[in-house]
This record gives sequence, structure tokens and C-alpha cells, in this order.
Amino acid sequence: MAFHAILLFLFCFFVQLLGFPNKFALLGSFSICAGHVYKEKNIQVGYRECLLLLGMFFYAYISGCGLGDIILITGLPFLFMLAGKYLATDMSLKGKKEYYLLFLLAVFVIGYLIHGVLNSVLYFRDGLLFGKRMWGDIWGDPLLATHQNIYMLPALSLMFPAFVYLKKYKAICISLILIDLFFLYQSISSLSRIPIMIWGILMIWGIVLFMLLNRRNGKTIRNKKKVIVGIGIVLAIAVLLVGFNINTIKNLRFIQVLMHKDGGIIHNIRFQAQANVIRQLFVYPMGGCQMDLCGLEHAHNVWLDIANAAGVVPFFILLMYTIVSMVDIVRFLRNTQIGHELKYIVSGLYISLILYYMVEPALMANIRFFIPWPYLNGIIRGCNIVTEKNARLKSSLED
Repeated sequence: MAFHAILLFLFCFFVQLLGFPNKFALLGSFSICAGHVYKEKNIQVGYRECLLLLGMFFYAYISGCGLGDIILITGLPFLFMLAGKYLATDMSLKGKKEYYLLFLLAVFVIGYLIHGVLNSVLYFRDGLLFGKRMWGDIWGDPLLATHQNIYMLPALSLMFPAFVYLKKYKAICISLILIDLFFLYQSISSLSRIPIMIWGILMIWGIVLFMLLNRRNGKTIRNKKKVIVGIGIVLAIAVLLVGFNINTIKNLRFIQVLMHKDGGIIHNIRFQAQANVIRQLFVYPMGGCQMDLCGLEHAHNVWLDIANAAGVVPFFILLMYTIVSMVDIVRFLRNTQIGHELKYIVSGLYISLILYYMVEPALMANIRFFIPWPYLNGIIRGCNIVTEKNARLKSSLED
């Protein structure tokens, strides 16, 4: 019963039901961790959580946030990471099947999916607002397209596993593929490049991961050969269509935006701004939003925006946290005790968030756009803790 109540709380937060207040989310995530302490009579905070806590605190404090914002910006990521870790650990240690872990991921994916679909309906109904690339938010004030995009990414990151497990979970996978096609269409209609590009990268990543995970299992590769070949044929047809209709395609508005807006893909102005931040890291070691960003308001990169706002201290702390989280996801993917389905899903979600944070000012917009990443990191860490304990137990029994 408690587990289902926690799932309901997490779902309400990720769907931002009725403008779910951040203060209530802080109280709810604190309650999850406090409940675990009461039940298990212990709490373990490792260096990962400390890096996240210190990095977010120094960012909020040095950048001049008020006390309430400091508490939210520092507390929410920390508590959601702890909650993800303890929930994943608790489910695994109790011998629960992997679908319990999938529930922890589903509340995030479905919450963002519902929010994204509802906002897309507002886009198609009302169009762009105030002469800008922004449209309504179902639970609050209108959002820029760059912020709306994050609601599409969790579902888009799961298109490859939806194809791979189409026969096994037909209804779920077909629904997911159709929703993804809707999001892709909405991205093209609203001239949003980032979801399309991240989706393409994730499809390639899915094929690479599939081949790596099954490199010693020829039977699985043969069984899924039709799926991989099918994806390859679709991509090949797309390339041929582009090749034979290159002049027509060049004149499409979306392609014009993709290739030429703000310097196009390769020479985009946001990359120039990011390079400027790196060059000015020690010119403005305390931040203060004094850096030259090529005329942009933000560097369009979470880590570099933190450096611009609050300097090198939170930047390097959160950079270390990021490196540690990458090591954790690699260990997760290399772990033979974890099923392939979970690896496709978790790695897709992780990469989609990292890529988004590399090109958009997510943290500058709202702390809720940053929360999914530490929450996912907590789940990954919890899974790793359990498998490490199992390995030690097995080794001691053999000795």
C-alpha cells in the first residue's frame, strides 16, 4: 500500500498535476526518505549525494537566490535522488521482480508524456503565443518551445525498445510508437530541432547497445534481425528520399530552421556561447552572469549556465557528480544481473536527459526540469548497490 502511495505522489509530481507545488514535492520526497529511515533504522548518504547537495547549494547561494529558493534548489534534487535510490534498493532487496523498478520509471515517463500530450493539444488548438515560439501549459503559464521539448523526450527515448519488444508487449509498444510519431510531427510543426536530433541519436544508440548486449548470443540477434533490418530500411528510405528530393527538401521551413537558424547545426551560436564560457571560467570565477554569451541570455548548457551564474565552485562540483553518474550508468549496463529491457529503457532516458541539458538552459527555467536526472541517478545507484551486495554474498558463500 505504501509503495502505491509513493508511486501516486511521484506521478503527481512528474505530471505536475494542477501545478503541483515545489514545496509540497519537497515535503513529499522528504517523507519518502524519512519513512525509509524509520522502517530500516538507517540512512546512508554517500559522496554522490554530497556532491549533488553541495553543488546545488553553492549554485543557489552564490547566484543570490532567496532562502526559499535555496531550500528548493538544494533540497529537491538531493531528496529525489535519495528517494530513487532507496525505492530501487528496497524493491530489489525484497526480491521483487524488475517490473517493480519499471513502475518507478513509468511514473516519470507517463507523467511527462501526459503533460506533453496535453500541451501539444494546446499548441495545435491555439498555435504560438505572443509572437514567440511558445504555447500554453496545461497547468500553468505558457512555456517556450525549448522548455516544452523536455516533456517529449522520455517517450521518444523508448521508441527503439518499443520496436524490439513489439511482439511481447504489443498494445503498449504500438501505443508508444504512435505517441512518438505524434511528438515527432508536433516537433516538425513547431520547428523544434532538439527532439528530432535527440531521437535520431537515441535510435542509433539503441542499435549499438542491442549489438553489444547480444554479441555473444547469435540466436537473439537472428530473432530480432527483422526489427533491426526494418529500422535500417526505414532510415535508408529516408536517406534516398532526401537524396532524390534534395532541392524540395531544402526549401521546407523545418529544414531551413534546422540547417540555418542561429548558424545551423555545426556552427550554432549556442556552441559559440558555450566555448566563450569555458574560456571565461577563471576570468569570472565567482560567476555573476558577466560572461560574453554572444548576445544570448543563457549558454544553453546546464553546467555552463551554472558557471556563468555562480562560478567555478558549483561548476566543478556538479561536473564531478556528472562524471560519477556516467560511471554508474556504465556499471549498470555492464551488470549481467540486470535484464536487457531495463538497460534499454534506463540508458535511453539517461542519454536523452544528458543531451537535453547539454543544449538547453533547463535549470535556469525551473528546478522541476532538473529533478528527473538525480531521480534516475538514484534508481541506477540503487540497482548497482543491490547487485554489488549480491556479488559479495555469492563470493563469501563460495569461499
